[in-house]
Amino acid sequence: MTFKEFLLQERFINLFQSDKDERLKYVDEVWDLLQQSYAPIGGIHGSGFGSKEEMVAKLPFWKLIRKNDKIVTVVVYKDKSGRKMVAGGTDGSKDGKKGLLEILTADLKQQRAFGELSGPLLNFLVKNVGETTIKDYLIDPKIVEKLTGDGIFSVPDDDVHLKKFPLLKDFFYQREIGGSLHTKIALGVPQKKIVDLG
Repeated sequence: MTFKEFLLQERFINLFQSDKDERLKYVDEVWDLLQQSYAPIGGIHGSGFGSKEEMVAKLPFWKLIRKNDKIVTVVVYKDKSGRKMVAGGTDGSKDGKKGLLEILTADLKQQRAFGELSGPLLNFLVKNVGETTIKDYLIDPKIVEKLTGDGIFSVPDDDVHLKKFPLLKDFFYQREIGGSLHTKIALGVPQKKIVDLG
């Protein structure tokens, strides 16, 4: 193994559905990191996050970044209308945040995934790349409705997202998740399947 290969192996960990033993090895760290990341907005919701076992069973691709033998960044994906990012978080460290930005921007620039964002994750991306750059990757809400198979709704005029991100206002929509409406925005490229080469 070359030194470069060692560094990549130490840093990036891609876990697919077929890597069940490896996923079980990291499940506690991944679960705790996501719980910590989503705690400020009332926790993480949606299919796949009811328990650690459900996360292993329903989320077929995890992208992790490890630093000094500790997971500092996690992004998890579903295979729904393509490789769809459904959650991401960090341990709060500088390395963790840098890793999250690296994964998110690579997904966009390399056109390999899409996702629905809101709250802290959207704030993080806008803060680091800007509304103007994000606008190039946005998905029309009518297309989102077809991709998700769910009904989408208009966003109320007083929604905090519309006020905070005026350049993106035409792309926000609301969708029911966990029994309540959530404001979202979608970006990236759908229909790119998760490929497990393992």
